[in-house]
Amino acid sequence: MLAYHDGEPFLGIIHLKPGHISPIFVLEMIAAIEASAGDMDPPFVLVAERRDAVVRIRVRCAPAAR
Repeated sequence: MLAYHDGEPFLGIIHLKPGHISPIFVLEMIAAIEASAGDMDPPFVLVAERRDAVVRIRVRCAPAAR
């Protein structure tokens, strides 16, 4: 697993870097994640960063089991 909290594994971590305190920026980032991220196989780390009007999304997944 990727990480543990209180003995329970996390299936994924989403880190938002909105670049602004406005809640509208955060809601727009969440909408962009929902629209483009699709189905991800856990465990994963997703980082979303907003620069100007563009939301950049990076996803890192664990290697597939062999």
